Amino acid sequence: MMSDEKNYVAPVAVQKESRITTRHGVLTDEYGWMKDAHDPLVQLHLKLEHDYATAVMHHTDALQAHLHEEMSKRVAFDSLTSPWSVGLYEYYTRTNSGVDYGVFCRKRRCSDSVHGDVCEEEEILLDLNDQSKSVSLGILLVSPDTKHLVFSLDCLGGERYELYFKNLETGKVYDHHINDTAQYSVVWSADSEYVFYVVVDDISRPYSVFRHRLGSTPKEDVEVYRENDGSMIVTLHQTTSKRYCMLTCTNQSTAEVWYLDTHTPLEPFQRFAERSVGVEYWQVEHHGDYFYFLTNQIARNFTLMRTSIYNLEPTNWEQVVTGETFKYEGMAAFASHILLFVRDFTGCQQILAYSIEDKTLSTAPLPCPDEACFYLWPGEVSDFVYEFPRRSHPMFQFNDTVLRFCFSTPVLPVSVYEYHFQTNQIVLLRNTVVPTYDPTRYSCQRLLVPSSDGKHIPVSLVYSKHILSGPRAARPMYLDAYGAYGSCTELVFDSDLVCLLDRGVVCAYAHIRGDGDLGQDWYHQGKLLNKTRSFLDFLEVIDFLVINSYTSNELLCLVGRSAGGLAVGAVMNMRPRVARAAVLEVPFLDVLNDMTDALLPWVSFEWYEWGNPIESKEVFDFMKTYCPYANISPHVYPDVLCISALRDSRVPFYEPAKYVARLRRLRSNKNSLTLLQLLQGGHQGSAGRYGHLSDDVYKYAFVLDRLGAQSLKVQT
Repeated sequence: MMSDEKNYVAPVAVQKESRITTRHGVLTDEYGWMKDAHDPLVQLHLKLEHDYATAVMHHTDALQAHLHEEMSKRVAFDSLTSPWSVGLYEYYTRTNSGVDYGVFCRKRRCSDSVHGDVCEEEEILLDLNDQSKSVSLGILLVSPDTKHLVFSLDCLGGERYELYFKNLETGKVYDHHINDTAQYSVVWSADSEYVFYVVVDDISRPYSVFRHRLGSTPKEDVEVYRENDGSMIVTLHQTTSKRYCMLTCTNQSTAEVWYLDTHTPLEPFQRFAERSVGVEYWQVEHHGDYFYFLTNQIARNFTLMRTSIYNLEPTNWEQVVTGETFKYEGMAAFASHILLFVRDFTGCQQILAYSIEDKTLSTAPLPCPDEACFYLWPGEVSDFVYEFPRRSHPMFQFNDTVLRFCFSTPVLPVSVYEYHFQTNQIVLLRNTVVPTYDPTRYSCQRLLVPSSDGKHIPVSLVYSKHILSGPRAARPMYLDAYGAYGSCTELVFDSDLVCLLDRGVVCAYAHIRGDGDLGQDWYHQGKLLNKTRSFLDFLEVIDFLVINSYTSNELLCLVGRSAGGLAVGAVMNMRPRVARAAVLEVPFLDVLNDMTDALLPWVSFEWYEWGNPIESKEVFDFMKTYCPYANISPHVYPDVLCISALRDSRVPFYEPAKYVARLRRLRSNKNSLTLLQLLQGGHQGSAGRYGHLSDDVYKYAFVLDRLGAQSLKVQT
């Protein structure tokens, strides 16, 4: 086990009195000075925290080396995605062993009267392994005439992307690039002469749309739309028909869509419908003389509607699919069918195919129809980059009769399928082979935990089969929760987690309220003035797992990332000795101070999730009751690892730093461990296939050491 913290000299942060007077009360923050990353005192303190964490974790160096070796062995060797046939080309991604990034390629198809279609030599579109530093890819789009490529890169981790243009005929990247663009929002005009893109402001809010003429300088770009409401963000996507560029302004409460015919790029955008508080509509798709779209105007969990492109008045909107038995999460419009990505109220995803001609609805067969723990998404393995489900996949073509999608469970690596929606059949294209991994050794199951208000909270368990094969006994457990924004847990295979499973740790995911797994009601019951319901759900899940001997408080590690860190921080304040350890990754811990500072990134957008304590005394007083940072008290806390990212634009690095300083000072169990790990990247962690390994190695070494589960139980 790790040596106690008392054997090392923990950093003691300077306390500087700070009092902020608001309309509803005075806020004090003795560590508010940590906000200035350029302050030499802040830099010194962060260095001391880093050195301290390194020293305390030194005795786990051998364990970390073993973990790194195990994880590296499970990184797939050379692989090739199934090609996309678009026009005259086949596009694919080739991944080579030992490198971080895939290589984006294409081959031109040419007709041969003797041999049929054959392919010319491979053409490399983009190889990020040529970069001298770690990068994250934002967007990758070939122009309609196939002669140019636009792509964006984040080189610092702050989610401010640089947009580049490449001439595919010469292979040269244009000298001019565009700074501070948003991640996904890029659309070509039909003539390949113009690109529309979104820029972010000083606080990282996507707010303005520009038109760029290929070959010109960024100074010549024309602003075509600006969103002045600080609570709204702007995104762009192109309809599957490629006819329209859709501009969406949205927050957590409302939306407004504008559209532009890509054949007339110099014309102004036209408004689809005016924004109305509480009414959301998004992913507007085009089919013939109609726009199809998803909206909550008449159904809380959204529904599919359409309207004539010649009459957009809401009075002309008509419902296409009746009944409210699903939560609608996304769509794609093809010539013969509208495909809908939905989730039933048990949390399971489905794909529905609506026939334009017959007006009938079919349900796609699933690869594992009896599996309750899975996740599916359109496209290829790496296509999370296209922000499913809120936008169409750029490789989808309007006349396609098949949908490519990926399917994975916590124990089954990703498989790629094609859904032939005209015949309602699925065909397996390929399985992902994970070296040294045998999925038959592991299992997952879904539990339903009764809550005090009569609901049932789903919990997904993942474990090595031999661990739970005998009489039930408390096992080490890694329990993750989120509970915000209506997000759904992506229950996909994570090869790094196998190092926990092989050491007898049960990995669990609590689908608490505030999440969207069970629909919009489940989400709204855990937001705004209902926020504490998320924490009560989390505690009731913990109690159930302990009472029923799945684990014990002394064998439990709580895990929360971003807003999930708020849930973990809150329950640690509410319940002393709730767990042995806790991992807080880029955690949102100071909701009260942050939400009263309108100048911080995303704050006005976040008010729709947490409430506005500047305007509402009720919200101010309510936040004070649960804010993790504000409610640290002299009681017994778990051992805590806080992970902060220096360039995080969503949860600033100083939030975990302040929390660690205050927790270390106020907790009653002075011998417990409180560590701060500072990463160099952004909110999403390190980039690349290998880049994240060191982050996970450190985290899992902490978990295994605290739970006393360092030794392998399953030989690999």
